[in-house]
Amino acid sequence: MLSSKELKEKFSFIPDEYLDTDYLDNLFKDRFDESNPNFYHAKGFNKFGYQGKDIDIKVIETKSNDFALSSIKLLDNEKRTRGKGLTVVAIGANPRGTSGRSNSSNKERREANKNKPRLEITRGNLLRRIIYTMNEQNADSTNRVFLKEFIQLDLFTLRTKDVGDLKPLILDSSISTKKKYNPAIINYWASKADWLIPCWGKVPDDALSELENYNDFIRNDILKEYKASKKGSIYLLASDKNYPAHPNQRGLHVYIPLVPYK
Repeated sequence: MLSSKELKEKFSFIPDEYLDTDYLDNLFKDRFDESNPNFYHAKGFNKFGYQGKDIDIKVIETKSNDFALSSIKLLDNEKRTRGKGLTVVAIGANPRGTSGRSNSSNKERREANKNKPRLEITRGNLLRRIIYTMNEQNADSTNRVFLKEFIQLDLFTLRTKDVGDLKPLILDSSISTKKKYNPAIINYWASKADWLIPCWGKVPDDALSELENYNDFIRNDILKEYKASKKGSIYLLASDKNYPAHPNQRGLHVYIPLVPYK
């Protein structure tokens, strides 16, 4: 992770207030709408010792259109809090939809099934992989851990209906970089993560590789430095890819542990 000075030198477009940790602390407290959370069910958790197949999840979304960020907490987790509570931060591709504060696929699912809305596939798959990995580790260790909070943020801030639409926009020089990149937010949450999960997929990775400065920041200043700091663990969804696999990729079964990043 970079200092405020290093961030500004690398990305001059970052507003000065985004370089202030206290400002960011308050920013996320304000932008997380604690008074109006979304409640979802997530399926497939009976394999983890939960009584039912579904569990209840509290999801708090940011109020910003500049970047999508959500905080997820398991409401069924209160009896499973022995050990160290971990903050798990996943870095995805970009927010879905072309407007509005919420992920459009979430909205569609809630409208389609108001009586029992489900968390969308991407975050649901990630959540199951995270909890499965923790349970596997707890079975073989006296140093137990549990999920205190799951933070989902994005590599890029441009909203698209489909990830295939992302690369042309990212490489479009007429769109300012401050409307594309997310360095200050990623730097901030990486510094707070106990587990860090890069999971943006192939198309965003191809775009990232063509952005020299941002590519260096993500791969070296974030991933390499986080690993060297030994602050926490970096995990991937698959070990046989030359990019961070996306949660929805075929073959990434949810009931397998996350793979340590090397």
